[in-house]
Amino acid sequence: MRVAAEGIDGVGKSTVLAHVRRLLAQRHSVLVDTMAPVTLGLLKGFGRDVLGAPQAYWTAVSRRTKTQVFLTEGVVRAEYLRDHHNSFDVVLYDRWWQTYLAYSDGDDEFDGRCRFLRDRLPALDVVFLFRGDPAVCADRLIADGDWLAGQMPASRLPGFLGDLQSRYDEIFRGDARCVVIDTAGRGPEELAHEVVNHLESMLPEHGAGGPRAHARRTTNGPAASIIAIEGVDGAGKSTLARAVADSLPGMVGLRRLASASLRMFKEHAGRDGSEDPSIAIRTQFEDEFRQQTYLIDGLVQLACVEGDAGIPKILLFDRWFPLFALYQDQITSDRGLFDYLLSRFPIPDRVFYIDVPAETALARLAGRDDWMPRMLGAEGTRNALRDMAERHHRVLAEHPHAVTFLDGRQPVAVLADRVRTEIGA
Repeated sequence: MRVAAEGIDGVGKSTVLAHVRRLLAQRHSVLVDTMAPVTLGLLKGFGRDVLGAPQAYWTAVSRRTKTQVFLTEGVVRAEYLRDHHNSFDVVLYDRWWQTYLAYSDGDDEFDGRCRFLRDRLPALDVVFLFRGDPAVCADRLIADGDWLAGQMPASRLPGFLGDLQSRYDEIFRGDARCVVIDTAGRGPEELAHEVVNHLESMLPEHGAGGPRAHARRTTNGPAASIIAIEGVDGAGKSTLARAVADSLPGMVGLRRLASASLRMFKEHAGRDGSEDPSIAIRTQFEDEFRQQTYLIDGLVQLACVEGDAGIPKILLFDRWFPLFALYQDQITSDRGLFDYLLSRFPIPDRVFYIDVPAETALARLAGRDDWMPRMLGAEGTRNALRDMAERHHRVLAEHPHAVTFLDGRQPVAVLADRVRTEIGA
């Protein structure tokens, strides 16, 4: 069961959820989570490292971008942690997408990108909307030294919170999953019992039972070694990566960076079957949106892998796009933030770069009816491949990555042997 708590700042959501978890854990396994802990940490890192204070990101980054990146993590995090979340009877989220809509000022801030991502979040079973006295909530925020209290004069804060609560009321009006909880004059223990009684009526009588520790962390990346295979389209990256992973079962785990968002875009773009999804994602979604999403997805993916006891010794990535950032110039909105995010990717322990002539790569792409020749034509594809290879080599020469160059014209078995030898397998 997926459950969320919503309401204005200072209403006591987090405190009540702590009590709810304790009470529910007597009979059920419970996980308290948030939608975007990795992204929040990255934004605070951007504020600290670039702007001089962790909370400085709040005013320096546009609200639309903040909303978009938080929602992106909500979508991809649910996919990468699906098995982990499914091991609990209840997942309690402290806030959900309604927070970002409540804070947004119209469609310019909660735009089509945000709505697209919102509609791809996992479905909730119930949302508890906590309503309180705005003046009481304002006093709590001031007493706690909350960041919001520092954004406006104390005299304005109750009015702001009252307007925000009205927005929540409007957002949830008619939502059958919403349960309104009135907090006026009531303590967190009493409120928690009301929430638990409601949830117990929906849960099976016997769950997994008892609180349960989990070691998953969300910091800077996996503890396993990172090996990446790169090259232009048609170089044979995926073929080589599969050959290496298949020959070293249990030792090497094959990954595709930002796989969740790539799948999301392709599934939506190809839903009517009228167009190749690989082409459709380029015509239906702005380049900037896709590149921003891939950056967030990649960092969330790495953070979700970290601390997972089941990961193999080596993570082999088919592509490592942050190494080259070929498409970073397509990002114009809040570019400083996304340049910072690019810098947060760990440097792979080794990169295997497959060199292949443009003509060879073009022939392979045309032979498998790839999107690139069909969209760009033969000459356009040839030029794109040459430009890509030139930029790859220029970046490789400027960055401290351990790189092994491979001749892509050699048989896959020969290349796989070379990779296994160099990674000590």
